[in-house]
Amino acid sequence: ISGGGGGGGTTTTSVVSYSNFGLPGAISVFEGWGATGVESTDVIGYFEDLSFQFSPTASGSITNLKLLVQKSFTNVGSDAYTVLLFTDNAAAPNTIGSLIGTFQGKAASLFATSAVSTISMSNGPVLQAGVNYWIRVVPALNSRVTWWAGAGNVYGWHFYEDLSKQYYWLDSATNGIGTQGAFEITVKQ
Repeated sequence: ISGGGGGGGTTTTSVVSYSNFGLPGAISVFEGWGATGVESTDVIGYFEDLSFQFSPTASGSITNLKLLVQKSFTNVGSDAYTVLLFTDNAAAPNTIGSLIGTFQGKAASLFATSAVSTISMSNGPVLQAGVNYWIRVVPALNSRVTWWAGAGNVYGWHFYEDLSKQYYWLDSATNGIGTQGAFEITVKQ
């Protein structure tokens, strides 16, 4: 004479789906990328936006983005930036496809001891393991940020737009130009 079992609920776990931060204490071979929001004059060494291709190792809905994005100057613009996530273009691989998410971030202070900037969300877009995506950082109008490279020194396809509206696609693993800006994506499964 026994009672029945309980109903099972759904258990969700959070896992890191992608990270190029590298091991603690390791050093990057590339310092970082400078980005500036649209300005009326060129700023040498800065780009309007930066995009990096990545492939997650775990599927799930994004809950957290961590980026090594830090404000470059104290008296120029705000510390705001936008993160855009795109699919990879199936018709022309290794190029940006459709927009799947837009998120607002706040760059770490210029004098902060850590350059980590965190964006939390609920019910973010779903990423599929093993599929290519693109992440782009665009600073707010007249703002300047540095997207520091991670000690993981991850190379791969990236895209940037310079201040004259010229677009460049680079496979940095082939031509040796820089690593990705550091970022980590956590998903719930």
